[in-house]
Amino acid sequence: NAEYMGRINLRSKKMSKKGSASLLVQGDPRRPDKVKKYRAPEIASEEQQSTDYFSLLSLLFGMGGVMMRYKWSAWCAVITCIASFANSKKSDGDTKQMMTSVSFSMMGLFVNYFAPKPPAVAGA
Repeated sequence: NAEYMGRINLRSKKMSKKGSASLLVQGDPRRPDKVKKYRAPEIASEEQQSTDYFSLLSLLFGMGGVMMRYKWSAWCAVITCIASFANSKKSDGDTKQMMTSVSFSMMGLFVNYFAPKPPAVAGA
């Protein structure tokens, strides 16, 4: 241990003669020919951004199919859900909205065809 401590003291004396450890590197290590000027990323205009109207329509028709028990609304929800899926881009990746519209359209069909019918009102 004493021998090891002696080596450390010798190294620290050499470094203190030159100043600091950062002065051991001579010259500027940066390469000015590799510097690239910062360019802000281009933002897509509103015309280029796609709004998924089919997904919104699928949700609205699906709610009509589930809440109001309209069969035509449930089928429109399925059709607009398929159209939304077909028109979606890979980069969009909004899976929550897609799964919500699929589930509402399927629930609309299920409620209309497999759920028990409400009892008829007497006297009507």
